Amino acid sequence: SFVAIIDDGSTDNSWNKIEQIKKKFNNLKAIKFSKNQGHQIALYAGIKEFSNKSDFSISIDADGQHDVSKFRELIENYHSGHDIVIAVSDRNKDKYFKKITANMFYKFINLISSNKIEPNHADYRLISKKVMKEIIKHENKHIFLRGIISSLNFKSKTITYKLKKRQLGKSKYSLLKMTQLAIDGITAHSLFPLRVMTFLGFLILFICILLSLSIFYGYFINRNTVPGWASTVLPIYFLGGIQIFFLGIIGEYIAKIYREVIKQPTYSIVEYLD
Repeated sequence: SFVAIIDDGSTDNSWNKIEQIKKKFNNLKAIKFSKNQGHQIALYAGIKEFSNKSDFSISIDADGQHDVSKFRELIENYHSGHDIVIAVSDRNKDKYFKKITANMFYKFINLISSNKIEPNHADYRLISKKVMKEIIKHENKHIFLRGIISSLNFKSKTITYKLKKRQLGKSKYSLLKMTQLAIDGITAHSLFPLRVMTFLGFLILFICILLSLSIFYGYFINRNTVPGWASTVLPIYFLGGIQIFFLGIIGEYIAKIYREVIKQPTYSIVEYLD
């Protein structure tokens, strides 16, 4: 067994300390990114770089909030035949705003996606070598591991743990980064937003047609229309509805093309300790 540390482009003295720790522990491995790529890419890199060197892996944050005493339970479930063992926290240490926004995110993404994501799953999990091999097939710059794992049809189990208080430093995971993660999670695993655009475009177009019929009825039957209103407003509604409708259709194709052709490097490693 070994411990792998992913340095996500740190700008402090973290890598020097990792090198010092390496001198004391031979079973330590580490990689350093050329720049910060985000924790999802860091987790993906750990899976990809070390998938051939282990039968399973356990991912855990470096802030000390995850309960490491659950390692035994994770491994026991692996030996009992589970390829995925997810650890879910009680989130008692989170701030109220984070709890509310996290609950909203999980409810929304599970509503629009066919693959259900376990709520309060903060990437603390065990995955087998088979799962690791499947994950590394999904290389892209906006990867969302929780969504990928939820889509894999492997035997899985969920365990619970109590979230601990952060031991050192302050979280650098800002609201902007959390928002970006949510956007990546939604757009990577659901075409729902694009289909909403298409539906809204069709709805606006349909309303425009009804308004047109109403105006024609008022003009020819009741003779009570406002001069110039129809010729100004109707074209705006009509063209707006057509544009949104067509953008939705184009978006459907662009999303599919994007998923097929993107081949950009996900990360760059500048130093490697083995």
